[in-house]
This record gives sequence, structure tokens and C-alpha cells, in this order.
Amino acid sequence: MTQPARVPGAKRGKILYLLLFALTVTGFVPVMFVAQKLIGLYEEELRSTLREKQLTQAPAISEALDTYVDGARARVAKIAEAFSVLATLPGGDPTPRLLADPSFLRRFLDADLILLTVHTRPGTVFESQTDPRIAPEQVQRLLAGGLATGQELISQPTYLSDRGQSVVVITRPILSGAGVAGVLSGVFALNPVWDGILHELNVPYTAFVLDREGGLIAHTDPAAMERPAPRNELVERFLGAGARDKETIPFTVAGAGGDVRMLGTRVPTRNGWGVFVQVEEGLAFAPAAAMKRSAMGWALLTLLLGIGVAVLFAGYVTRPIQRLAEASRAFARGELGQRVEVSANNEIGELADTFNLMSTEIHGYIQRLKTAADENHELFLGTIRVLATAIDEKDPYTRGHSERVNRLSLVIGKHLDLPEKEMRHLHIASLLHDVGKIGIDDRILRKPAALTDDEFEVMKQHPVRGANILSGVRALEEIIPGMKHHHERWSGGGYPDGLVGEQIPLAARIIQIADSYDAMTTNRPYQRAMRTEAAVARINELTGAICDPKVVAAFNRAYRSGDLKAEALAPGAPTARAIRENTRPVNAPR
Repeated sequence: MTQPARVPGAKRGKILYLLLFALTVTGFVPVMFVAQKLIGLYEEELRSTLREKQLTQAPAISEALDTYVDGARARVAKIAEAFSVLATLPGGDPTPRLLADPSFLRRFLDADLILLTVHTRPGTVFESQTDPRIAPEQVQRLLAGGLATGQELISQPTYLSDRGQSVVVITRPILSGAGVAGVLSGVFALNPVWDGILHELNVPYTAFVLDREGGLIAHTDPAAMERPAPRNELVERFLGAGARDKETIPFTVAGAGGDVRMLGTRVPTRNGWGVFVQVEEGLAFAPAAAMKRSAMGWALLTLLLGIGVAVLFAGYVTRPIQRLAEASRAFARGELGQRVEVSANNEIGELADTFNLMSTEIHGYIQRLKTAADENHELFLGTIRVLATAIDEKDPYTRGHSERVNRLSLVIGKHLDLPEKEMRHLHIASLLHDVGKIGIDDRILRKPAALTDDEFEVMKQHPVRGANILSGVRALEEIIPGMKHHHERWSGGGYPDGLVGEQIPLAARIIQIADSYDAMTTNRPYQRAMRTEAAVARINELTGAICDPKVVAAFNRAYRSGDLKAEALAPGAPTARAIRENTRPVNAPR
């Protein structure tokens, strides 16, 4: 037996006391708060140290590269000046004779200067290199930028994959008096200076150098030289408007396991190259991570202690909540009589009692609403039936016509598998299909003989008059089309609007056949009632001209099933609601 609901608001204990007790015992939050504060301070100190180191190392690398390039420029300048002096000797320029000796230029080469060429004005080229692996066409490509200029030129660095090193070309004109006697070009390898830089660089750091176009010049990882140049936020800022700025920023790069946090510094060289020094925060902050793991271990221990204590109260708190949740889900499914029995003397118990009271009140309220809705619906349909009967009573020859058309229409609608909403609309439209006859003169309605043409024109106005009568009722807006157009013809030529085919509402096409069949099978002043078989045959003869073939097919199924028998359509037959709610399959041939 269901117990009466407890009155909401009765004094109970506070569930907050249980939560405060558990939090006080565990102490998890204080431990984590202190640990996070300490670790945050430690990480900030590490970050500051990293920035200081990077701000020291990146400028040092930039300075080393600038010093190296300045030295290379000085070497090329001295050699070019020497050739200029030779060109002005009184006894004639000995340069061609000296250059003809292959060992002459080789004396100037070393680990830094790996290739030296002299292009004389007559077009003769003399060259010497330390490594014959540099192909002639590659030499021409390296030197192409400086051959046509009469000024000193420092090229963009170029990476030679076959040598595994980057080089820079420095060209300088060889002057002879006021003219240019030739061009001297030196190819300098950057590997020697880069190797010295790597020797001084701390292990956790990654360093690389990009030219002004973003091409990779050098990298701490030799294998990276064979891959595309790095692209990250720091590099993009260098290639943008800030190529001459230096900065240190945090950024992220994509890694195999997801995004990786980095801390990077960039410093430009005087030649516009970018020097980048960066470190993965995970490696740099390894000591902080170890501290964090230790703190998490202690916090986990306190958490486990808290869980052990909380388990003692879990059943007391969670079981009534689960029962309340299950009852709420059932209530949401429409099971409005749900109740929850909870003996807890706290907020959960009060919530359960309030839920039970709400369930009882809502269940009763909805039942009252359903009863009122059913009564209003029956009153509405009853009013419509009375109106339809009043219309039929004006003409003694059509008494009961609207009710019979209503039942016929619903039988056809059932055999068309119409949805419930369309069946409701069809039900009302078929009852009211002749409501416009209220405005037709009784002399015409009651005339015992066939109507004259003028009288028939007046009679043809009843669908429009009926639509006008019902147009003021907003709830009947979807009903009016089925009622208004029940005298249209499938092939056109009907009234009031001469609609054709699918333009005619489906409800109107159904009512048209039901109306025609009832007219054929009842005695009228101008005709005797047909037998059922003859009326069915006549309906089929009208298929495609007056009647919709699809609706006629449903009509035939209703006939074969016995649903058109007089006893099935008589006033004592099943109600329209029963016809609508009949779920027996109807589309299968009978």
C-alpha cells in the first residue's frame, strides 16, 4: 500500500554536513593547492632561467656568424686587391700567366674557403676547389648572382646536399685603373663555424639558422637539413614584418603525441638571417614535472584515504538519489503515478517527498485535463453532427446523407492508410461538406424534380458558401479545402475552381467518391437507388475523368472487404472514432 507523502518543509538534517566531514577528513584540496602554488613558482623560476640562457646563446650564435662572414669578406677583398695591384705593374699584368698555373689559386683554399674563381673581362674562367664533388653546373649556379655586378655581393646561403653543408658566396670586382678587369668569387663553407657553435651549445637546446626567405642554413640535427625548414609561430613572425626584431616567446608545435609546448628565441644577423634557439618545455621543466609527480603521489594518497571514509556514506547518499532518478525518468516517459519511498532525514528525503506530492498532483491534473479534452472533443463533434443533421433535414430526400458520407469517407481513408491527423480532418470535412446548403433557398433544395440550369448554378454555390461560413473559425482552416472542393473533377471542369488532378485536396477527392456513391445508392426524386454492384461499377467507370484512380482503388478494397455494406454504414454501425482506430491492415487485396 502506498504511504502518504510527507509534508515538504519538515525539519531535516543537512546533507552539507556529510560533505564537509568528508572534505575535512581527506584534505585533498589543501594539499593540491599548496603543491600547485609551489610548482608554479618553481616553473616560473625555470622559465626565467631558460629565457636568460636563450637570450645569451642566440646573440652569441648571431655574432659568431656575422664575425665569420666579415672575415670571409675581408679575405676576398684582400685577394681582389692583390689582383688589382698586379694588373697595374709597369711590365704588364702577370695575372693570366699566374692563373694558368692550377696550383696558384689552390694556395688560397682551406676548410673555410672551398672554391675560388676568377672571371676575367676577356671571358676566361679560372677556378680551384678543395672538393671535386661540386659539379660545374652547381658552381655556375652558385656564382651566377655576382658575375654581372660591379660591386661586392654576399649571396643567400645555399645548402649542398651532396656535401652535407651550407655555403655562402662572396664576390668582389677586380679593379684595373678606372675599369673592372674581372670578378673574384669565393665559396665559403659554414660548417666550420657551425661546428664551433654546436660545441658551445647546451644539450637540451635546439638551434637552427634560416635565410631571409626561410630556407634552412644550419641545424643542430644534421638529419633535419634533408627535411623542409621548420615552420612555427616564431619562424612566421621572422618571415613577416619583424625580420629585424629579436624576441623570446612560448609557442606550440605538432608532435607525434599531440601539441608540444616550446620556448624559443630568435635573433637576426646583420645579413638578415634568423638565428633560432628553442627548447621543449617538457624537457626544460623536467625537475618541475618530477616535483609535480611527487605532489600528485601524496595528493593521491590523501584522496584514497578520503575515498575510504566516503565509502561509509556512499550507500546512505546515493541509493535514494538513484531511486529518485529512476522515478523521474519513468515520470518523463509518461508514467505519472510514480512515487519514491526514501527514509532519509535530509534534503534528499525532502526532495523525494516533494517529488511524490508533485507526481500525485500532476497525475490528477492531467487526468482532469484529459477528461475535459475528451468532453470538449465529443461536444465539438456532436455540434458538427447536429449541424450536419440540420442541413440534411432541410431536404427530406437526403436525410442522413452527411452521416453516411462521413462513414464512407472514413472507410476509404482507412484503406488509404491516412495518418491520424488527416483522418481527423477528413472526419470533420465529410460531416460538413454540405454546410453551404444552409444558404440555398429551400425551394431549390426541396424541389422534387430535376433542377433547371439556373437553379443548378445556385446549387453549385454551396461549397463556396460553406467555406465562407467556416472561414471565421481558425481551428477549421485545414478542414475547409476538403469540404470546398468535393465537387471538383480529376480531369478538370468541376466546381468551384476547376482544379485538376493532384491540385484537388486528397480529402475532397475522397468525399467526392463517398458523396457520389451515396447519391447513387439512395432514392432521389429524379432517380431510383442503384444496387451496390451497379454503383461500384459506375464509380469505376468515372475513374480518371471524375474520380482519382488512387482513391477509387481504395474504394474497391473497401468494397471487397465488406466495409461498404449497408449495415456497416448504418447509424448503429461502429462510430467514426472506431473506424479511425481500427489498426487492421487494409492495403492487401481482398
